[in-house]
Amino acid sequence: MQEELKNDLDAVIGTICDNYRKDERYILTESDLVSETYLHLKKSGILEKYGLSLHTELRPFDPENDEIIRKKTWEKIVQINYAAKFDLALVDKKKMYWDLSRKRIAQAQTGTDDELKYWRFLLYPVESFRVVIEFKVRVKNNHKNIRKDITKMKVLTKKNKCCLKYLVILDRAASTTSINTIVEEIKKENDIHFFINS
Repeated sequence: MQEELKNDLDAVIGTICDNYRKDERYILTESDLVSETYLHLKKSGILEKYGLSLHTELRPFDPENDEIIRKKTWEKIVQINYAAKFDLALVDKKKMYWDLSRKRIAQAQTGTDDELKYWRFLLYPVESFRVVIEFKVRVKNNHKNIRKDITKMKVLTKKNKCCLKYLVILDRAASTTSINTIVEEIKKENDIHFFINS
């Protein structure tokens, strides 16, 4: 199933990359890229086929140890806003994951297991993450942030080896040297799938 999901995702992201190559006004900002990918994934049938839901800026947490990804490691939750988030995440829709998320959010908001102040869910159980996607539309002077995305994915793998990880970089102005440097860094992490168009 994992390989089939990867093939379906590759097709969707590949279409976006093809459209980017054909039309220089297609993607102008990172938000455009996130939105366009979100839209394509919604229309693709992938969510229904694999029982997934799609979200932006979701943060994985470990319910067993009450930990989040922070900087380069897993740390105890002090403040949810400090948790590392992913541009797009496809998570398993099973009720048990929803219940864990809702309970942890209620605890953060009200100190109870079921009472919410507002409907804003930032955390979702790490084991529910099936796919994470990070995006960049600028390479120049942005290597540090790209490295942070790679590190975040590497840390995620420590608690969820099954999650597919993608890095999508679309930047017409990127130099060949910059792109090659990034590709070499990504290749060190052999489980990160990447699409780079320059």
